[in-house]
Amino acid sequence: MNTCSLPNGRFPLNLTICPLCASNDNSRVTEENGYEVARCHVCGVIYVVSPPSLEGLKALYEADQAARIHTGAAIRLRGKRIIVAKNDLKLIKQYVRGGHLLEVGCAAGYFLEYAQQHGFEATGLELNDRFVEYATRELGLRVLQGTLTIANLPKQSFDAIYMRNVLSHLIDPIGDFRIIRDLLRDDGYLFFETGNLAELSPEQIRKHQKLCPLGVPDHRLFLSRQNVRYLAEVTGLEIVSCQAFSTVVHDWFSHLLEDRGRRMFADARPQQGGASSRKENVMSWAWYFLLYQLGRVLPKEGYPCTVKYVCKPALPSVS
Repeated sequence: MNTCSLPNGRFPLNLTICPLCASNDNSRVTEENGYEVARCHVCGVIYVVSPPSLEGLKALYEADQAARIHTGAAIRLRGKRIIVAKNDLKLIKQYVRGGHLLEVGCAAGYFLEYAQQHGFEATGLELNDRFVEYATRELGLRVLQGTLTIANLPKQSFDAIYMRNVLSHLIDPIGDFRIIRDLLRDDGYLFFETGNLAELSPEQIRKHQKLCPLGVPDHRLFLSRQNVRYLAEVTGLEIVSCQAFSTVVHDWFSHLLEDRGRRMFADARPQQGGASSRKENVMSWAWYFLLYQLGRVLPKEGYPCTVKYVCKPALPSVS
């Protein structure tokens, strides 16, 4: 049996069981890249059965085989990241005007850079060494390589913690969210975005997968809004805002264009001064409009969505 012990001692991690509730009662939903994807019959989470270890995942990153977009392409698409950064920082500033901000899974560091330019003392946490090198050497940011479990950051040291599309990568979501709760000051906030794939039927998931691959095994678990509410509750967090955006039109658009764009930008670097070309800017605004503007008004129940959450500590931290 493939098992390992979690550093926080919550329960031994059997890589064939649900990462949220530890049940082994599941059924196959689909497969991707040679990995089986199952649904937990107890809590409904969709997860990868026997995903790679942390060391295996790092090896996939180094080979650019883990995520749906190549590392070089992610570095190249600065304009797209800055559009997200502007809008997400606007949301953050409704709750936190400044102070210390941590981004978990900061990638190339464009959100961190923007947050730092607009009043925050920013720290990043990233597993991919190529992203860490770019963010530290090219952008001059403070980025630590590793995970929440091994970073050993001081408790109650952050006014805001930000994660965009990172939850699906976590090996131990409950353990990591407990660490996040400890890292937040009592008046701090957690901001994160993730999908709702676990709200869909197996048939809907397989249909969606044809347009938008799940990104397995880099993405290892997929939650519903009910799962996220449970995750917040058991880790001492309270959800204060939850907004869903339909991804249906965005996924169709991405299916047509992103493979071409990924090949185009995989080995490229940003232009002089970090500028983006006019074509890149147009594509970035189209992407943002379809996902967050049109997606705001399209039907959401029973459809794939991305969901933005704002959480605050429910109780004072216990040392």
